[in-house]
Amino acid sequence: MASTAEEDLVYKELRSLYKRVKFVNEIFTSPKITTTVMIVNPELLPVLEARRAYDFLKKIDIHVKAIIINKVLELEIIPKELNVKFAEQTKSYSTNK
Repeated sequence: MASTAEEDLVYKELRSLYKRVKFVNEIFTSPKITTTVMIVNPELLPVLEARRAYDFLKKIDIHVKAIIINKVLELEIIPKELNVKFAEQTKSYSTNK
């Protein structure tokens, strides 16, 4: 049995693991090293999930530099086949404000 904490094998392993996790955390939380960008489709569920992910990342000090909205429909005349998709896109914008 080890006589001090520094001699204990379990303590040494935990200390090593702690140092590695701390190193990775410092990389992810440093805006100078890491850029976090979220890409979201303009639909209700993806927007809500992105908001939840954004809030979680903020809690653990990971800065989100940008949120990109992908697959946005921009049409002057909307074909009737796209009415549902366009309405969902519009609703996803207003839901997240």
